[in-house]
Amino acid sequence: MFLSVIVLVSFVVFILVVYLWRVERRNYRLRLKTLVLEKMRNEIEEKSEAEIGRVKDRMCELVGQLNESQKDKSELERQLEEQKDLLSQSIDKQKVEKSRREETRMSILKSASYVLSRQKLSAGKPLADTEWKQIEAEMDGILGDFKYLLYQAYNITKHEYHICLLIKMGFKNNEISILISRAPNAVSQARKRLVFKLTGKEGSASELDDFIKSMYHRHL
Repeated sequence: MFLSVIVLVSFVVFILVVYLWRVERRNYRLRLKTLVLEKMRNEIEEKSEAEIGRVKDRMCELVGQLNESQKDKSELERQLEEQKDLLSQSIDKQKVEKSRREETRMSILKSASYVLSRQKLSAGKPLADTEWKQIEAEMDGILGDFKYLLYQAYNITKHEYHICLLIKMGFKNNEISILISRAPNAVSQARKRLVFKLTGKEGSASELDDFIKSMYHRHL
């Protein structure tokens, strides 16, 4: 009897340890994935503005040095011109990125997938599997590695990807509910779960929209 109790306790302890290990492993993967994508997103969103700020600060510093001293004036003037060039390049990069985002938005609005989705909404019908395949193929061409980033960074399902894709295409909650044949409340709950899945934090459905729309994508 005593031996049986020891075996049973050992088995329970083993199961508990395995369970805790799996929970910690899952949490670790979630934290890691969150850090990867947040870092990517922050780098893209903040790089241009931060770079412009650094260049402006450096220019102010050089102007101050020129005003305070005549020593090495030519060298300071040369550095100032370099910083002006960097500032111009940074602003140009920012303009290019804004232009690319606008081009992507316009490409989505002009796409056959967007037109099809709008037609299905007007008819009050969900998208069929064959239509989803058509949409995914066309959006892959427009959004580059958007799908790749979501599947690589997070263990999302196809259903969750469809929600993310429709958000990226600019559809609202009630429209998404029609296109995926789910109740609006069910879609809202799914979006809230996705917020936690993608960021590791509790959040609203609107926060998911902001996160998805801000995701940078490039062509592979």
